[in-house]
Amino acid sequence: MGDVMDRVEMYRTIETLQQRVKFLEAEITQLLDSRKRELEQQVLERTVWQQQVKRERLLASTAWGIRQSLNLEEILSGVVKEVRNLLQCDRVVVYQFGSRMDGTIVAESVAPGWSKTLGNYIPDTYLQENQALKYRWGHKQAIADISQAGFKDCHRELLERLQIRAQLSVPISIERHFPLASQETQNSTPLLWGLLFANQCSAPRLWRESELELLDELGVQIAIAIQQNCLFGELHAELTKRQQLEIALTESEERFRSIANSLPVLLWMSDPTGERNFFNQTWLNFTGRTLEQEINHSWMRGLHPEDCQKSVETYLCAFHQRQSFQIEYRFRRADGKYRWLLDKGAPRFSSDGSFADYIGSCIDITDRKWAEDGLYQSERLYATLTEVSPVGFFRTDVEGKNLYSNERSCEITGLEPGESVGYGWTKNLHPDDRDRVLAEWHQAIQTEEIFSSEYRFLRPDDTVKWVFGQAVAEREDNGTVVSYIGTITDISDRKQAEAKLQTAYQQLTFHVENSPLAVIEWDKHFRVKRWSKQAEKIFGWQEEEVLGLHPNEWSIVFVDEIESVNEVLSRLLTGMESRNTSYNRNYTKEGAVIYCEWYNSVLFDSAENLISIQSLVQDVSDRKGAETALQHLAGELEIRVQERTQELATTVKLLQQEIAEREQAQKELLVVKERLQYLLSASPTVIYSCKAEGNYATTFISDNIAVLLGYKPTDFIEESSFWINGIHPEDVPRIFNEMMSNFGGSKHILEYRFLDAFGNYVWLQNDLTLVRDSAGNPLEIVGSMIDITAKKLAESALLAAKEQLQAVIDAVPGFVSWIGADLRFLGVNRQLALMFNLSPDTFVGKEVGSIDCNFNCTDFISDFFTASDTSTSQEITLALASDRLLPQSRTYLVVAQKYNQEQAAIFVGIDITERKQGEEQIKASLKEKEVLLKEIHHRVKNNLQIISSLLKLQSKYIKDPESMVLFLDSYNRIRSMALIHENLYRTTDLARIDTAEYIRKLVSNLSSSYGCSSRLIEVKLEIESICLDIDTAIPCGLIINELVSNAFKYAFPQGQKGKILVSFKLENNTNFVLRVSDSGVGFPENFDWEQTESLGLQLVVNLTEQLGGNIELDRSRGTDFQVYFAKNTRTK
Repeated sequence: MGDVMDRVEMYRTIETLQQRVKFLEAEITQLLDSRKRELEQQVLERTVWQQQVKRERLLASTAWGIRQSLNLEEILSGVVKEVRNLLQCDRVVVYQFGSRMDGTIVAESVAPGWSKTLGNYIPDTYLQENQALKYRWGHKQAIADISQAGFKDCHRELLERLQIRAQLSVPISIERHFPLASQETQNSTPLLWGLLFANQCSAPRLWRESELELLDELGVQIAIAIQQNCLFGELHAELTKRQQLEIALTESEERFRSIANSLPVLLWMSDPTGERNFFNQTWLNFTGRTLEQEINHSWMRGLHPEDCQKSVETYLCAFHQRQSFQIEYRFRRADGKYRWLLDKGAPRFSSDGSFADYIGSCIDITDRKWAEDGLYQSERLYATLTEVSPVGFFRTDVEGKNLYSNERSCEITGLEPGESVGYGWTKNLHPDDRDRVLAEWHQAIQTEEIFSSEYRFLRPDDTVKWVFGQAVAEREDNGTVVSYIGTITDISDRKQAEAKLQTAYQQLTFHVENSPLAVIEWDKHFRVKRWSKQAEKIFGWQEEEVLGLHPNEWSIVFVDEIESVNEVLSRLLTGMESRNTSYNRNYTKEGAVIYCEWYNSVLFDSAENLISIQSLVQDVSDRKGAETALQHLAGELEIRVQERTQELATTVKLLQQEIAEREQAQKELLVVKERLQYLLSASPTVIYSCKAEGNYATTFISDNIAVLLGYKPTDFIEESSFWINGIHPEDVPRIFNEMMSNFGGSKHILEYRFLDAFGNYVWLQNDLTLVRDSAGNPLEIVGSMIDITAKKLAESALLAAKEQLQAVIDAVPGFVSWIGADLRFLGVNRQLALMFNLSPDTFVGKEVGSIDCNFNCTDFISDFFTASDTSTSQEITLALASDRLLPQSRTYLVVAQKYNQEQAAIFVGIDITERKQGEEQIKASLKEKEVLLKEIHHRVKNNLQIISSLLKLQSKYIKDPESMVLFLDSYNRIRSMALIHENLYRTTDLARIDTAEYIRKLVSNLSSSYGCSSRLIEVKLEIESICLDIDTAIPCGLIINELVSNAFKYAFPQGQKGKILVSFKLENNTNFVLRVSDSGVGFPENFDWEQTESLGLQLVVNLTEQLGGNIELDRSRGTDFQVYFAKNTRTK
């Protein structure tokens, strides 16, 4: 029983153990799964951490690369390469937008096997139309599969051509205040510079959010690089400009002395107390003394006794009031003779507005004084000349009121001598010209410019006189206008001739355009100058298509007759024939061959130079065809006689057929009539007929008159005078005269204004033909009318624009000329003509250099036409006409531009004489200031050197060691400041000092001052090449002096060895770091160095605050002071 129980217990125990084993196995499995998940999570976190580390490294390396390099192309290439390696994608590109949101790929990294797109231009407008605004506000996009992205077909096809299956895109935006943003678009919104793309080309790809964020952060870094690159370019340009200015300042000082001594006037300068301290060489030659003698002699001693008191009082009064002055006095020359001088002086102020000194000049006016005695005789001579001159003379006061008019002036204007006084001369101005002339007159007075105008006088006898009026200002020696002197010239005959010439030209143009023959005019190179309307009808080419072309340059001559045409042309051009006639086959614009009869004649000027060739052309194709047909008919006539017998048999049958056809033709004629009526009503051209006499009553008019004028046809037909009554009253006499005088021919064209049904006048062109019977008697007038209102308005606008353009050209502040490739003037503006006292018409047609006007630009103009450039510019000096014995030389900047297929050019010259003179004066002034600044630095250094020497001498008498230390410290401080000024006046850059050389000398002087041995104390310098302005260099030098002096005095007691480090560097291109450290005993633990009573450390703290920086002390190893302060614009 016991054994059985043992077995039962054993089974129970075994079952319990088995259950326990299963439980343990399940628990182990659960633990293993949990551990596996933890390991997987750790692996995932480690992978994410590694990706994060790589991402941070990439961002850090990108930022570091941007700081280290200013080459934008190099930065972008490095970024796209690193991004592709990190994302393991197929392609990464930087895409830069153009002006219309198209763009170019400027940087690319692509995996092997995929096409390269670097430098490709992408003409895609989808981004501009759909995505530009989103990207501008920071939109970023991750696309797993472009086929499922919903793009337009054009954009999707573009991506497929670029092998793109999946894509990341982020914007690259820059601030609008950077140079890449135009002035017009500067506002608060960012400027979208481009996009950064990551592409998967092998297959679609599900992008992670971290990848998109990484690309976005890199887009920001790229934007920083772009802005940095632009800023560097701007700074480089500014630095170059400053360096050029400094060079100019350097040269200006030397030039000032040279110019002052070479000027023919007597120059002087005074100090702020009024004592004259400079005289130029001309002054010294005048007085016969040296500069030192003249300064010590006092210029007042040379004044004439009668002029001395008044001149000195005027000078001192102006000096105390800081005003300009002008004095005339007699001054003793070196030979003892007195000469009259005109002395002018003006105060000079510094840039901050404080008074600096006086500068003045004297000119010898002795000859002028002697000449004043003969002034009365000159005035009498002037009065005599004005009375006998054929030109009208007048003189006004400064306000433009007339003071005097000579007899000829009264004859021209029709005014009595007393009537023209004041503004009475305007009484007889023509009403149409009065407002314009008065406005031009007052404008000339206000601007003190030359008055020049053409206008009319309406005389009491109702005759009109055209005059050309001119007036110039009469000035005193100081330039003040005291009156105006002018002339008026009678140009009525010239005006009448111009009107007749214009009328003759209009008549000639009318006959040319209405000739049944084509009229073609060629220039001397046989290029088309005129192409009439009939030529357009015959050949098909419009005038604008053939102007300027040679017959060989377009297909007008039949190919087999080119040689014969060239022979005819050669006989005309060589003068063998003055006129000839030729028959040629020609091509039309459509390629058809026509027969033409050409009547050619040439026109030569008085010098036998060819001016033009005129051809009258008649289309004789019909005549040629008739002649050919007649020849064929003669041969066929016999055949037809033989055939006539047979044809008679069929005549009856044909007649019956003809009767049937005529009945059918009558039906078709009725249809054609209805069609014609429809075409007349739908056409914009109104067809009409009227009587050929009386009031030309209308007998028929088409229905479309309602569209043209708003009237019914019956309005014209039922009322016989309806047409005459509708014509504008101003046009009626002209229309009747033209109709009466021009019906000797058969055709005529009228243009007039007609009142429509709505109360508005419409310009009409009436083409009419007089129909006659067989005896030549007038039957009726038939014609057509069209609306030409738009054409008339365009002609008026064109005329106004032409006049406006001429006014603008005449108003240009310089000369303007048009010159042909044959070096002949085509025209000049009024300014150029006035420069040489000639009229603009004098230049037209003349060769450059043939007019005696010193316009010496022939070589420049000839070279410009020879060269291939279409535009150029050059500075040219011209000798202008003058009342003096010698002409005036003026410097002009001449700009040239070719036009008319480079057969002509326009030349515009701007006077830059005063600007060039101003540049020379500035350079001379800057040179003088540089010499003075060097002298100041030299004197400051000498003064500080004297002070330090006095301290050193005084220290020899001091027995107290503490006082001796104070004297030595003061000595070193002064030496540090003197060293700065010494370096400044020894260098070419007077604004900045090289810190490396300065600190080396300063530390060396301190080492010698304290008698330190290099075997005991090693001094190490780590100084970058940095230039500081004097306001920054002096505090830095004093800080180094104090800290290095403390190290020499206290860091190494009792001959202890050690090291001293002086470091000066620029960190991140923004902050300076000055470090002075030693390996000595250091400060005591309880020593508060910031609150110490030590003068040296107090100076260090105060000077650091003066620099706007902060100071730190590290006591871990000896003493280590570090001073931080920001870089400013005056350091580099």
